[in-house]
Amino acid sequence: MATNSSNSCAFGLVDVHQQAVIPVENQMRELLSEQESVIKILEQERQRNVCSEKEFHIDEFQAMVEKTRVYLEKINRIKFTMTTLTQKTSAIKERAINLQNETVSSMVKKEEVRNKRREFEKKLVAKQVKM
Repeated sequence: MATNSSNSCAFGLVDVHQQAVIPVENQMRELLSEQESVIKILEQERQRNVCSEKEFHIDEFQAMVEKTRVYLEKINRIKFTMTTLTQKTSAIKERAINLQNETVSSMVKKEEVRNKRREFEKKLVAKQVKM
């Protein structure tokens, strides 16, 4: 009799909790299904990566590195040339300004000399007229 009552107690306990367990069981099956699909996708990606790694050659990589080095050297030469041209341009501008200042200064001096000569000639003419 104890076994019978134990069994009925166990079945009663299972019946009470079975309603709560059924949705959880369905959710677990759904999660397992999704997990299997994610595993398949990951396996496909891994296979694709393995194939792409096989296609990648060290020679191609070294060629790309060499091209990069060549382009970097070209860029450095262009940068040096640009810096040199900028310095030369600045020096030429400075020389041009100095030459312009000297020219203006020399023209002012010549004009002063002409003015003094005219004044001197006017004074000479005035002296000759008075005599």
